[in-house]
Parts: sequence; structure tokens; C-alpha cells
Amino acid sequence: MNHDATPAAKPAPPVILGRYRVTGRIAAGSVGSVLAAVDERTGAPVAIKCFDGGYDNYAAWLDEMRLIMRLRHPNIVAVLDVGHDDGWELDVLVFARALGGSLRRALVQGPRFDRPQIRALLRAVATALAHAHAHGVIHRDIKPENILALTSDARPVWAVTDFGAGRSLTSGSEFFHGSFAGSPGYYAPELLHGRVGPALDQYSLGVVGVELLLGRRPDHNDCLEFALAHHDAPGLEGLIARMISVDRSRRLPSMDAVARALASDRAPAIDVTHDDQGRRFALVGNELRCHAPEQAPKRGVVPRARRFCSLRGQPTLVAGERRLVSFTTRPRTEYVSDSPFETLAASRERGVAWIRRGARLVRLELSGLEEQDCELPSAALALLDADPGARPIGVVVSDSVAIIGVAGRARVLWCSALRDRLRVTCFDTRSPLFDGFLCARGPVLLCGGSTDAVLLEPTVDGLRELDRRKANVASALVDGKSDPPRLLLDALSERERVGSGGQP
Repeated sequence: MNHDATPAAKPAPPVILGRYRVTGRIAAGSVGSVLAAVDERTGAPVAIKCFDGGYDNYAAWLDEMRLIMRLRHPNIVAVLDVGHDDGWELDVLVFARALGGSLRRALVQGPRFDRPQIRALLRAVATALAHAHAHGVIHRDIKPENILALTSDARPVWAVTDFGAGRSLTSGSEFFHGSFAGSPGYYAPELLHGRVGPALDQYSLGVVGVELLLGRRPDHNDCLEFALAHHDAPGLEGLIARMISVDRSRRLPSMDAVARALASDRAPAIDVTHDDQGRRFALVGNELRCHAPEQAPKRGVVPRARRFCSLRGQPTLVAGERRLVSFTTRPRTEYVSDSPFETLAASRERGVAWIRRGARLVRLELSGLEEQDCELPSAALALLDADPGARPIGVVVSDSVAIIGVAGRARVLWCSALRDRLRVTCFDTRSPLFDGFLCARGPVLLCGGSTDAVLLEPTVDGLRELDRRKANVASALVDGKSDPPRLLLDALSERERVGSGGQP
């Protein structure tokens, strides 16, 4: 619903519900019109959404009224009145008027937003959506037209409007199969398969974030390139890249976690993962949050936390500066040291961790804290030190073998524990490492760039290629339930390929 007033195209009802004097037309939509009006009792400007007598418009009015009446939040445009005007045969919703216009108008007319403005706007919308999700309401149509400035000053209060496409979600549900809704360019890929859930709103808000950073409306390929370039980046770009991930498990587990990550200008470290029990985890600074189906979120603190160091799909392990922490029902320290170290690969099930202390590689047996170590070869140090901010991705193949790589690099380390020593060998993967997953069959590595996606399976004999697709690796989904695991493309990329004559 766009509150940018334009002159009325035709005469409008002078008074609605006996108190709202119409002054102009704001917009027209599929269910009726949005009118500018003044409340004759208070003098306050209002916006009236009118549902005409068309087929099913009464049901649309009733559905939106039921959703919006649940919500009271400073960043959601307030509904002031509802009713049926007998004289004009209109069902109406009356809202507070946003005096600053829509974000779309600001993007068209004004200068580009600076980073503090972008962070403040995204946080305002995220807190509004977190409130809606907590009350079982999904918006499903987040876009600049539905983000309004409540005031007309230089630092306006931003608010969400138009829950006409919204749906009610059963408490504790992650998604349900529902009808298609949303605006092209802003809806999440899974919506094409009818998967409706809170993650839809997070994706759409992430696309708005990309638009604010780029200064232009992005298409799906723009979003894929942004996600590929920034999926491990710190700060605002890294957060937005996670929000627009085509893989829902790479997005933050809740809109509340998004708002928390946007709350500080200090850009805390952010990471996300999930385990094989359907639980999703967010690490924002030192705070660890666990979101499980039909359970209240759980929180814990890991001092000087850095990142998750277990593969996606494994029970969660958190790498700290001086400790390794697991999470079942609460954080539990598995290993602690007096000096800093870097966790490269770890598996709680196998009770093994491979860590780095300076120039030395150490293999730990967590149960007895027994250690083996060796000097890292120069080629291994060059790989690990090439990009200090890059994320290590490690796979514990067996009790004595681990494969360790770095996101964005096309080389990995083959690490093996012999009876009396460790051996480290470097070899090429040809495509840059992107992510690691634990599938039903075992661990896999996803590699690739803007034009290719490759799925590799670590074995005791090396890396074996399982699948390959000609597509941006950021559009690739791993089907871990098939045997062997295989690659799928997200619904939007697959539709574009088929529509352009490409092979699915």
C-alpha cells in the first residue's frame, strides 16, 4: 500500500464512516482504492483502504483486518478504525497517514542512503516483522512500496504497511504450503514451491538491503552475485548476504536475530548453521541462540566466540579464541587452552578436533585431551594465511583423517594421523570452496564460483566428484537425502534457465 498522495483521478466519497473526510486518492489496487482523508473529530490525517464490492473482496478485507488487528508496534503503520460504510457500500480499514511517503519514492527522488541510515531502516523493519512473526503473522510482500516514512524529516521513523498478502502461521511451524503471493524481484525462491514461512520476509528484506547498498533495483542474478561475494564477509554486507541466501538454512533463524545483528554499529561477528535435529543456530557476537521447532528460543554466551566450526547438519560446535564449545541443551566447553588457537575441523561424534597454534597443526582427542602435532608446511601456511578473515571449512573424514580448506580458495589440506606423526598434503580442488554439509551418506563439500557449482565427497582416498552444474554456486542447493547427494538449483534460477532454453 503506497501512501504517496496524488490528485484524485475521479470524485471520491466526501465522508466515510461518518467522520473521515476524503481529500484525495493515494493509490489503486486489485481490491479497491487507498484514499487520503482527515479525521473530522481529531483533525489527524489518515489513509483509508477501501475494498469495493468485487468478488471475494469482503474475504480479503476480513483476512487483512484479522491479521492487522493483532499487531501494535511503533514500526507498523497503526490501524485506527475498521468498518462498513453503508452509504458507499465499502468495507474499509483506516490507518494513520505516513507523512514522509514510501521508501520507493525516497529511492527515486532522493540521494543514496548512507550506511547508518540503511542499518537503521532495516532494523526498524526487522523489529516490526519480528513482532508480527511472534504473533503468528507473515507479511509476504516486503518491498520499498510497503515501507513508509511516518515523518517527513531527514531521519524518519520507518514502518511496515499492507498486510493484504499476509498469512497466519500455526504456532511452532517452520512453514506451510500456501498460495503464491509477493512481488517479482522480492519474493524468496522457495515461494515458487508454495513454502510459506517467516524466512520469506527475511529474504525480501535482504533484497531491500541489496537495493539500498547498490542504489538500484536488483534482479535475481544481482542477488546471487551479492551473496557469492559477501557470504562470509563481516558487517552489514555479510548479514544481508545471509538474509538473501537461497538456502534457508544459511539465513538467520529468526527475524529477531536479524534485528539483534542490526542493533549495533560495531558489526559483531555473525554466523549461522543447523543440525540434524532441525534446530537452527545464530551466533551474533558472543551470544549463541538456538531455535528448535515448537520450542522457545534458547540463549547462551560463548566468550570471544568466532564462528561455528562443525559442518551444516552436524551437532553444533562453536570455535572461541581459547575454547571449543558444543551445544546440546546449553553451551558446554569441550576444550579450553591458556593460549589462543584456531579450530580448523572438529567432530563431537568422533571426539576429534584439528586446531592450529601458530605454525603448528594439532590433533586433539577430546575425551582424553591427547595431542599430536607437527609443523605446518609452507604451502599449508600460505593457504591458511592468504586471507586472515576467510572461514576455514574442515571435514573430519575419520578418526585419523581430516580435510581442511578455506572458503574462497581452490586448495585443501589432506591431514592424516599416523602412529607417531601427522602428515599434511596440499592439493587443488579446481573450484573455490564455498560450504560444507553433513548429508545422510556423509560429509560433502560445495565448491564453485559465478558460473559453476561442484559437489565433492571426501573419502579416505581423496575427493570424489558427485555432481556438477553450470550455475552460480550461490544458487545451488544440496539434496543430502539422495544417495549419492546431488545438486539442485533454487526455484528462481531453475525457472530462468528453463525459460531461456537451458537444460534443467
